Amino acid sequence: MSDRPAAQPPDEEYFQSIEQHFARRRGGPLLLSPRDWQLVERWHRRGLPLEVVLRGINRAFDLHAASGPRPDRINSLRYCRQHVEEAWQEYRETRAAEGTARADAAPFALAAEHLERAARACADAAARAAEGDA
Repeated sequence: MSDRPAAQPPDEEYFQSIEQHFARRRGGPLLLSPRDWQLVERWHRRGLPLEVVLRGINRAFDLHAASGPRPDRINSLRYCRQHVEEAWQEYRETRAAEGTARADAAPFALAAEHLERAARACADAAARAAEGDA
């Protein structure tokens, strides 16, 4: 029997990571409201990767801090919603662009492979010819 605790289910880790990151960025402990938890659950159901959510939270806090000294604090995860959605949109656009770039590069990759084989064949033929002259 192992003394190590069982690994957390991925869903639970997703929720806890968001809660802990939000509390850390806020600078103090805060229990998320039921509406905040519903928002996290929606992000999870929609398939937003954890790193995208954390990037959106960071952006919300960074922009809030950059706006100068303020008496108010971010007290709800819902304040970060717009920034998380923007990070999600950027993520999807980047993924789509990467897929397009890979698809666009495919014909060039085939040509490059062909040219590499042809160059090796030429070099081998030149080496054999040089050996024959020696």
